[in-house]
Amino acid sequence: MKLDKKNNINHMQYRNLFLLLILIFSLFLRTYKLDEYSIWHDEKASVSCAVGIPYAGINLKYSSYHDLGFRNMEVYTSDKFWKLNTLSNVVKSTIQDNGSIAYFLTLHFWVSLFGVSDFSIRSLSVLFGLLTVYVMYWFTLIVSQSTRIAFIAMALASFHPMFIDSSQFGRSHMRAAILTLLSTIFFCKILNTASQLKTRYTKYGNILSYALFSSLALLSHYFAIYILMGHFLIMLFLCRERIVWKNYITGSMIAFCIFCVWLYLGGLESIKYVNKFNLFLQHAAQNWKE
Repeated sequence: MKLDKKNNINHMQYRNLFLLLILIFSLFLRTYKLDEYSIWHDEKASVSCAVGIPYAGINLKYSSYHDLGFRNMEVYTSDKFWKLNTLSNVVKSTIQDNGSIAYFLTLHFWVSLFGVSDFSIRSLSVLFGLLTVYVMYWFTLIVSQSTRIAFIAMALASFHPMFIDSSQFGRSHMRAAILTLLSTIFFCKILNTASQLKTRYTKYGNILSYALFSSLALLSHYFAIYILMGHFLIMLFLCRERIVWKNYITGSMIAFCIFCVWLYLGGLESIKYVNKFNLFLQHAAQNWKE
């Protein structure tokens, strides 16, 4: 008994050491030359939304600097400029961008704490990228029940070019990635019929956690809907237990209601702006000249 306990302790120590080493390696890859190049178009839109300036809306003539109080031939100090940095202006700017309200609100408070620099803007994505690498281990462990496979998945996520690129990009991609991954973890817990036999606290905790992470994923990037549609297809083809369907539908409806609140407050309008922007890009591509 003592020998088994000692082996378990040693196993946990080695596991934690490997987790730490992979995370340090991931941090190095994601922060290396993070601010070597200045922010570009989409990142400019991110920081503008975070400080309450509808960059995309102004470029596409939905808004103007006059709407913000700017007047020609008038000198503006930094104090006047930062008066635009309000939550109401952040919401307005988000509606005229891509509707990623949860990400832009997070970035709003992030740059208020750490300043508006290329490094600080991108460092929020670095944080979400590291969390994604870490959670990838636990997600794979839940699905495969194999520590070795979980470490392989975590290692691949640590140096995969797409993960690194998104972690060095000041947009909502990595936030949506970590949230959909967490949502999928609790979806797996709901899908596992054995978990339905546990305490009521655990069951409701899984349902509420699934609803929370699913709704936050949708509020971070609308494309998260495709992951949630995948959850539905898995239920449709693989699940026949009524109690699992009941728990899944409960969590999904809570997430949908939370998302509908944002649609009512401005999300539907943001979708219209996104569609208009897509038409603008389509027209620009069709009429492109060297």
